[in-house]
Amino acid sequence: MTYKDLMQFIPAPDVPLDRREMEEIDVQIKYAGYIKKAEENVAKMKKMEAKKIPDNIDYDAIDGLATEAHQKLNKIRPETVAQATRISGVNPADIAILDVYIEQGKIAKVK
Repeated sequence: MTYKDLMQFIPAPDVPLDRREMEEIDVQIKYAGYIKKAEENVAKMKKMEAKKIPDNIDYDAIDGLATEAHQKLNKIRPETVAQATRISGVNPADIAILDVYIEQGKIAKVK
């Protein structure tokens, strides 16, 4: 789909667009899906940055985390879920389990 294709379905603008503006519209059409997905990822990351991990969390008490995730999370002690996503050895499944654990309020005290 291009700007010229669209012109078959919409009325012509009062002021004709120049070549550069038409190219910009073509780019927006062509990459709309990718742009939307990137924007959704940014929104998701912002949400994870805002979600704090309680200081008193006991990662060893969280069932389902990979052994490496237990070790890395205990060693690094990230402050937010987004920080936890950036730790090598902590995979998306571990993050999902951690997120559910925090949401449910099952925070075990560190001994």
